[in-house]
Amino acid sequence: MKKISRIYMSRFRHEEDFGFHRLTISELPKLTGEDGGKSTHASVLQARVEAYKAAYEKFDDALKVKAKVSAAKLVSQADRRRDEAFRKLRNYAKLMAGHPNPELAAIAQEIIHILKNYDDPTTLPQNEESGTLHNIMQDIEALGSEKRENIGIDSWSGHLKAAMDAYDAAVAQRAKEESGREEGVVKRTRREADEAYRSLVRAVNSLAEIEGDTEYAAFIDAMNSHIEHQKTTLKARANNKKGA
Repeated sequence: MKKISRIYMSRFRHEEDFGFHRLTISELPKLTGEDGGKSTHASVLQARVEAYKAAYEKFDDALKVKAKVSAAKLVSQADRRRDEAFRKLRNYAKLMAGHPNPELAAIAQEIIHILKNYDDPTTLPQNEESGTLHNIMQDIEALGSEKRENIGIDSWSGHLKAAMDAYDAAVAQRAKEESGREEGVVKRTRREADEAYRSLVRAVNSLAEIEGDTEYAAFIDAMNSHIEHQKTTLKARANNKKGA
């Protein structure tokens, strides 16, 4: 008698788990007769099918929200704005180094010397860039207010400081998000989808055993094919870890 094989879904990654559910959803017409079949048990299974579809939609929505509001994107955007702010400050210092007033040009040269001491921080890993920019800002601050005001550098260093603060805020938000509500919602809706799937599988296997598998064979065969492919993927991953 045909029956759907067992698969340990806890071994799936989030996106992998969702992909498996998406495949299952695509096979449901074979079970309910929505593809033109004449299943006589569609009404019996309908409640579990609908419950599974609803759980799948919630899981899908949770993943979409996580991807949409992910602070990781905000961090990347803030990092780009921080890089741009640094380049503007550097370009301004280079421009002022050619000022006709030699005193102002000399101050600009001091700033350029500071920047050269640290090479280009925008090429560094984000955390290292944060520390380097902090040191640059301290060195520019150490020039004294008179020199900074004379050359007008505070506007640009202030712009960079604001960009640095925005980056730090985005990093803090990312940390909060990764351990907070969004991740919790994904885990919860995934558990609900997994359980709804198992409930559906139990019903299909029971009806196939009691009443014969004729009405369920197409769905069972399709699901077992997907399950075997997934088991192969899981096995390969386990072997790769052992070999690492």
